Order: sequence, then structure tokens, then C-alpha cells
Amino acid sequence: MTLFDLHIHAEQKRTSMEGFDFREFFAGVPTNEKSAPPKADIVAALQDGGDRWCDWVERLPEAQAVEFVTRGGAGPGDKSRFEMLIGSKEHEIHHRAQLMVIERLLGIVPHLTRNRQRPQQSAQGSTA
Repeated sequence: MTLFDLHIHAEQKRTSMEGFDFREFFAGVPTNEKSAPPKADIVAALQDGGDRWCDWVERLPEAQAVEFVTRGGAGPGDKSRFEMLIGSKEHEIHHRAQLMVIERLLGIVPHLTRNRQRPQQSAQGSTA
């Protein structure tokens, strides 16, 4: 779960985004753009963040998940809290797709394609 998700859905339990100051909220969020942590630290942080987000969503009471949140100026129409949370997963999928396109442009076979090709190649090798 992102810091933003935690703040909006867990701490404040907002039912309206009307009047929420996005600029002020994100101005106080620390960034690490100037540091270059090792790959292992990045992978560990992503894994930990993903695990915490999943645990929180699993514990989210259904009554709270189906509450509608008025988005105000943040977008057209109201959405349920669950729809808003699913949006973060859709955002992740979007960036994964971007990375796959970049890999292909660089001549790299994406890991999902490699993983899917392995069983096919071993099946072809055993029938030959």
C-alpha cells in the first residue's frame, strides 16, 4: 500500500476527495531520487510494500470497501473505495507493460515470455 492509500483509506477513511490538498500531501512525502540503493534493497522494498498492501486489502472490511468516495475535482463521478484501490494495481500493470515494450525495443526477451517459452521448448525437445 502506498503512503497515499494508507492516508486516504486507512487513517482518514475519507468518503470525499473534495477539498483534499494533493499538493500539500505530496510535498511532505520524502523522495529518494538522488540516492542509488543496491538492486537487492530495491527488490526487498518492492516486495515488502507489495506484501503490506496485499495484507491491508485482505483485512479491509467489505462494508468499508464498498463505500463510495466522492472524487470532487479529482475526476468524474464517484467510485467505491475498492475501485480506487484496484486502480493502483492497474497502474502497476501499465508500468509493467511499458517495461516490456522497452525491453523488446532493446532486444531483450521479457521474463514472462522467457518463462512461457521454457515449457514449450522442453516439450518440443522431449518429443524429438
